[in-house]
Amino acid sequence: MADPEQYRSKEEVAQWRTRDPIPAFGQRLIADGVIDEAELQRIDADAIARVDAAVEFADASPFPAPGLPICSVKSKTLARVASEVFSPRMISTSGMRSTGEKK
Repeated sequence: MADPEQYRSKEEVAQWRTRDPIPAFGQRLIADGVIDEAELQRIDADAIARVDAAVEFADASPFPAPGLPICSVKSKTLARVASEVFSPRMISTSGMRSTGEKK
């Protein structure tokens, strides 16, 4: 990964990190009482483990055959990854009503 401070000042990088929607969403879920800090940390750890496993799988996988249409490989891989990443167990609305209010 490239060093973000190579092109921007430390202050600018820090400012943009405060606007990162992923941590902001996690904090919003905590503030709204949907999850607690421990659950957020579990979700983060699970996401990191999934990415690490995907990278390990990719690094260990052979390159596709030269004559194989790459769009076929990408679409099948994306479909499989999407089904794993967006599994129902990762998205729980048990503490929410349809309006988004806490029970």
